[in-house]
Amino acid sequence: RMAEALPSGAGEAVGAPLAGRRVLVVDDSRTACAILRAMLERAGAEVETLTDGAAAVALFRRGPDAFDALLMDLVMEGVDGFSAIPQIVALRHGARPPIVAMSATVDAEVTARCVALGAHGRLLRKPYRATDVLSCLGEALAGTESGAADASTAAAPPALAAGDRKSTRLNSSHV
Repeated sequence: RMAEALPSGAGEAVGAPLAGRRVLVVDDSRTACAILRAMLERAGAEVETLTDGAAAVALFRRGPDAFDALLMDLVMEGVDGFSAIPQIVALRHGARPPIVAMSATVDAEVTARCVALGAHGRLLRKPYRATDVLSCLGEALAGTESGAADASTAAAPPALAAGDRKSTRLNSSHV
């Protein structure tokens, strides 16, 4: 049933845009982790999932450069994304790793707070859509590779375009 939740061609239309990339997904929802894993693997990424921020910090402590990107839920029990993101940035010696924050609530205040902590300037809104996940992660990776980590030029969360309303939404009801 997971395959039914993914739009056909998600990640395949342009080949495997994340081929060779290692992505860590941190979300306290195992369902969200499974959905994101399926999307990212379909796009060619190698994916590891964790269900809490403390485990993510510990993993980065052991190998700060083990992942090319991190998708981090903001609201979790224990160590949440707001707490884990700056710790991971510190472990990367102040470098801004491509961290994409995820939340059901995405507004200018949350976005600014995440950017100040070291996350990419565009947050992913739940429920996830494959096109949003891939484009946001692609932007974060491209910004890191080009050295463009300036928060003042970070993209704001896009408004929902009329055509986007028809896109397949991915949430736990599709699993």
